[in-house]
Amino acid sequence: MMPVRLSPKATRNPAIVEHARLEGESNIAWFQRVHPEPIKGVTVLLVGGCNLTSFRLRAAQSHMRIDMFPSFWSHAAIVVPSTSKKAVAWVWEASIEPVDGFHACTARNGIARVALADYDSAARYPNIAFLRFPGADPKEVVAGIEILRKARLVVDLISPLVEWLGYAWGAHGNTNPLLRGHAIPSAALVEQAFGQARCDVTPGSDSSATCPEALWQAALWWSEFYGQTTRSNRKETSATPTGIFVISQPAAAATHE
Repeated sequence: MMPVRLSPKATRNPAIVEHARLEGESNIAWFQRVHPEPIKGVTVLLVGGCNLTSFRLRAAQSHMRIDMFPSFWSHAAIVVPSTSKKAVAWVWEASIEPVDGFHACTARNGIARVALADYDSAARYPNIAFLRFPGADPKEVVAGIEILRKARLVVDLISPLVEWLGYAWGAHGNTNPLLRGHAIPSAALVEQAFGQARCDVTPGSDSSATCPEALWQAALWWSEFYGQTTRSNRKETSATPTGIFVISQPAAAATHE
């Protein structure tokens, strides 16, 4: 069994809203249509891919769901604003399929910055969500990312990456890493970076079970946990997560590339 617990008051968070994708619409076009304001602060990105690796990760997370169906999500990352004309936004991630390969993984603890445009294809990433956790200070989250890039001795993202690669590739003897206490690196980065900002983005699970599904469950079902208000400049602000999402492939399936 996974080290998880149920929300004390499991009421779906109404601030996480689904928006349908128009026919032929890319992920960035979808986002800009339903969220025309510029990206501010930090945002948690969830994507559900449909290549074989994504399929394996989605199926592995079924143990995090009561119904045991595969997760909608295969990857998590942190989106930050971009001042460059070359990118709509930047994405900090710890991917088991890094865009620029594995050559620099050990030097940066598996963490890399890529463009949001890398996740623009709705064919490759039919499921996508943008989640905001208002309780986190954006500057502290970004500072946390920088710490983690240089802190492999404190938070090792390389070792679980190797475990998940072995599982995704079907290497002999590699069973589901989640059941053996290995978090999915992409979600572990999100959890640890937000933790530096004293924001718990996975209140329903142990760190050894951190995965994109755990982030999703927290935003969707733990609104009571985040519902407490915080005082800032004499104003009360809610820490309840907000977000938008679209799920075009609810049942995990792998397509040939």
